[in-house]
Amino acid sequence: MDEELFIIHSQHDKPSLPMVAFSINPSKKLTFNETNFVKCLKECGWIIPAYTLAANANDITVCRIVVRETFTRHIASILIKDIRLILIRLADEHGHEDSVNSLKAAHNSKHHHRRSTQHRQKIDIGV
Repeated sequence: MDEELFIIHSQHDKPSLPMVAFSINPSKKLTFNETNFVKCLKECGWIIPAYTLAANANDITVCRIVVRETFTRHIASILIKDIRLILIRLADEHGHEDSVNSLKAAHNSKHHHRRSTQHRQKIDIGV
């Protein structure tokens, strides 16, 4: 996934809840937003809220993923796959051809990565 596509707002240098707050990078000039993004995630079965921040930053909309004890590597890999596919779909629907091509290339390189049997077993049991 293109790391510059998202801005991470979570504080990583202080103890906090196991969650990630992020938004779509406005410098990418995309015509879809966090609300479109989470709506598509909901169609895939993910419940990820998007909301504006407090009064001093109410121009920023963030998506929030809370990592619970039952969130395994396997579930994380499914979420990442769904995020990639949704970004490709939204970029395509909104006419962002350059973004579609780079997202597809990133998705295909990750999708065709083969893992060892031992690694697959670890993911399947959530280690």
